[in-house]
Amino acid sequence: MSELDELIRTTLDRQAAGEVDRVSLVSGALARGRVKRRRHRALVWGAAALALVVGAGATVALLERGGGAVVLPAAGAPGAAADPASVGTDPRVVHFAAPAIEAAARFHTWTSTEGYEQLEAEVDGGLVSVTIGRERAAVEGAQRADGVGVVLRSQPVPGLWLRVQGADDARATRALAAVDLDRAQRVVLPFQLGSRPAGSTPVTAYVGFVDGTYAQGGVILRGTDGARMEVQAQYSRGRTDDSGNHTVGGRPAFLYPGHDEVALRGVPHLEVSVRIGKAYQGYEVADADAVLAALTVTDRVERISTWPASITND
Repeated sequence: MSELDELIRTTLDRQAAGEVDRVSLVSGALARGRVKRRRHRALVWGAAALALVVGAGATVALLERGGGAVVLPAAGAPGAAADPASVGTDPRVVHFAAPAIEAAARFHTWTSTEGYEQLEAEVDGGLVSVTIGRERAAVEGAQRADGVGVVLRSQPVPGLWLRVQGADDARATRALAAVDLDRAQRVVLPFQLGSRPAGSTPVTAYVGFVDGTYAQGGVILRGTDGARMEVQAQYSRGRTDDSGNHTVGGRPAFLYPGHDEVALRGVPHLEVSVRIGKAYQGYEVADADAVLAALTVTDRVERISTWPASITND
């Protein structure tokens, strides 16, 4: 295991639960593990090959760029410049691209959530972050990279705000120049939701890669009453554990102490779970079980080069 491998694994190893602070994760790993984040599952990665996933139904191949960088599939929709009103309205889509950043990145994560969309990356040992939104307040309220010294702001077209962060002027300027607001991309994951709690909708989706290898991703669901759950998958090289203390749709599963998370067992190289406790309140174990039972998820992470075309089946 490489030094950075070990840093990220150690950093993520069972700390207090909560929503992902992916910017802090990366900056902390680069600062030798000094991380301000609230996540509690171990992220284990290390294969040089791209870990891609197969799902039932429609699929779409992820494309590889030089150096193994991953490009999300085209969304078949206008980019942010042409349709700023669509930004931050559908977590299955990001309304911009930045292929030069992806190609150079050691780590990068795409996030689409209510009000804004974001790309976070580590390039040449420094962090960069690109955030777009319909309202300036939403963009400014989006999470920021700790210790990133230069912030560039602009309004490329009426109704669209852009914020770029970089470790220095050169990185920030290069990142700004790399942003393509004329393209929209789909946020895809190595699983597809076959069922959701009644009345719930996806409000956030994210997918992250390390050296072109899938690292982690997930989707947050919110009910009409404010209930929240996260369905997530972390790449875990070598994982073959099929033991458990719980059953989901006839499959072995593990119910964590406190009944705040249910994880599928027996999925090679991947840990798939539903989080319903701590930061995610309002749902019960039965709700998590129903989501996991209907999930389409890979069982051969390192050998398949296609993912489901959408994080939902609708």
